[in-house]
Amino acid sequence: SDMFSTNMANTTAGGAVALVAASTLTGDGVEFSMNTAVTTGGAADVVGASTFYMVTGTFDQNKASIHGGAVYNDGASTDGVNMSTFTSNEAVSNGGAIALVDGTLSLGSDTFLGNTANNTGGAVYVASSPTTTWSYADSLVFFGNMAFTSGGGVWTGSDVTLSTVCNFTSNTANMGGGMMASGATVMDTAGCTFMTNEATVGVGGGVAAVSSSTYDGARTNFTMNTVSYT
Repeated sequence: SDMFSTNMANTTAGGAVALVAASTLTGDGVEFSMNTAVTTGGAADVVGASTFYMVTGTFDQNKASIHGGAVYNDGASTDGVNMSTFTSNEAVSNGGAIALVDGTLSLGSDTFLGNTANNTGGAVYVASSPTTTWSYADSLVFFGNMAFTSGGGVWTGSDVTLSTVCNFTSNTANMGGGMMASGATVMDTAGCTFMTNEATVGVGGGVAAVSSSTYDGARTNFTMNTVSYT
């Protein structure tokens, strides 16, 4: 398998890979490890109607100084990530593992472990935009991710339906320990389990829906989530 390790974008985006102007990268079993970017996309920066598709990828300890610790998507681009693992990636702002600002994100059978964002979306951040869509198939696991502001596992400003198996466990944020929706957003977590997530300052140990968002929690399992003030 291919490996991109300890690469650095000192002045721009995409520590290992930068896709621009309708470029395409497809990979199977590729490892992205300890890459850094001074702006966005610690491992991969996907912009300008480009396409990034990865199967059984490993994203470990990548860091972005703004958004998208591992992967950043903007400019009507498309990301498809399946059967991949994101571990200990970090964004100084939003999306510890993945930040979707403008475009399409498709996930499937992915695992997010111990990713961190200093603002929102410890693992995944999806911006509020009429041109942003995200979806998933099969199963998702969010374990031990952290956002210092909101959405320990996921922060979304765009509609999403999580209708098959997804598990949010031991994620932490000031608000929305497991997941947070904000703005004119419809969030449905019918296939999800939220367990031992924590909101450390605000509201929603498992899930928080704020700022005119709509939440459907029918057939969702909530166990031992907490709100605490420290």
